[in-house]
Amino acid sequence: MYMKKQMICIVLGFFYILISVIHPIAAEWSNPVVVSTESNKSAYRAILGIDNDDTLHIAWKDNSNYSNAGDDWDIFYKFKPADGSWTKTEVVSVESTNDSNCLFMSVDKNKTVHVVWKDQTDIDNAGDDFDIFYKYKPFNGNWSKIQLVSVNSTKNSGCPCSVIDKNGNLHVVWSDCIDCEASSNEWNVYYSRLNDDNFSFPELVSAESTAESFEPVIAVDSKLNIHVVWYEKSNYGNSGDDFDIFYKYKPFNGNWSETQVVSKESTGSSTIPALTVDSDDVLHLVWVDTTNINNAGSDGDIFYKNKSLDKDWSELQVVSTESNTFGHWPSITTDLNDTVHVVWKDKIVTNNSFRYDDIFYKYKPKNGEWSNLELVSKNSKKESNWGSIVTDSKGGVHVTWWDDFDGRWVMYYSNRTSVDINLTTHINGGKNDTGKNDNTYNIFYIILVIITILFIIFIYLKKK
Repeated sequence: MYMKKQMICIVLGFFYILISVIHPIAAEWSNPVVVSTESNKSAYRAILGIDNDDTLHIAWKDNSNYSNAGDDWDIFYKFKPADGSWTKTEVVSVESTNDSNCLFMSVDKNKTVHVVWKDQTDIDNAGDDFDIFYKYKPFNGNWSKIQLVSVNSTKNSGCPCSVIDKNGNLHVVWSDCIDCEASSNEWNVYYSRLNDDNFSFPELVSAESTAESFEPVIAVDSKLNIHVVWYEKSNYGNSGDDFDIFYKYKPFNGNWSETQVVSKESTGSSTIPALTVDSDDVLHLVWVDTTNINNAGSDGDIFYKNKSLDKDWSELQVVSTESNTFGHWPSITTDLNDTVHVVWKDKIVTNNSFRYDDIFYKYKPKNGEWSNLELVSKNSKKESNWGSIVTDSKGGVHVTWWDDFDGRWVMYYSNRTSVDINLTTHINGGKNDTGKNDNTYNIFYIILVIITILFIIFIYLKKK
């Protein structure tokens, strides 16, 4: 009798393993934790970065008078080692005496942190309009002196975006109102590169533009080609008079290409792009669009396209298919397996969300389909805004956002393991295209379990 019970337990155990292989346990987002713990006012618009040791870096704007920063807006910073805790807050914009705003952060291969932002402080004869400023912090070092990037700007500068290339060089784009009073084409996109501690003179990117150009984003591929995307309200390329998404690239040591219209299918407003590039130099782009394509409705949805340098932009895909309200502020990244990860804010009601804006997440394996919707900002009962996303060397996903807490805004953080995305990649070399279990992989384990069960039965009967 004892042997029979033992036999049953063994068989049931292997069946449990079989079920686990076919239906792996889904990865869960961790409970959100507050990052801006030293803030006593509002923390806004964080940018999240990660280095090659999986240390997380975060910078955001804050109007707390922390460390004698004053009651104006300043740039704050923290980092978190892998398996460690968030450090104390550091003030980046210590020289600023006016509002510091609209920042972006990049981390290079030497773990140096680079921060650009716009500021109204009159530093280096910048004037009291908004200009683009820059600082860096070496690993275990101190913040550098502040530098002016928008050296040719005489009016307001818009939000900057930056990226680090494989050689550790910093590239910056922003929109600027140079010669506003002298031209009907007021806001344009400008680019500068950091060379030997000095920024190159800003280059005009949106040369063909006939309208105002806003919020450019930038990526650099492994061949050092520079890719820039922005939105503007011009009828360039018969795109119509609504806002559309535009693109240019600059080959290494070459000249800027002609402008391309990315959102050529759109008849509504196309704005707020986010851009990244994967290990195969494929560009991945998301933006907010009000066009009713693929039954998306005329509310704002998150649209997606990709592009290789020698090919056209792909067909349009709608990421936020579950949304029937206005999705906004997408953030995008890729991991080591070229899986695309996207977060955005939306008012989608799920079993765990409320009738407020929350942060939602989807992923798309290489050559695969978009995953099911996942809620990141769980337990939030107020407005969640502006997610920022990175992935680590193990495929884990990390997200920050700001959320309402007792009448003020605070920065939150949550992370997610990669179990259901990369479970099979250790077996098939990372070429799984569905993001779930590969059929061959499942069949292999089914056969293995069946053979093992038959072997146990054979031994049991032989002993009997």
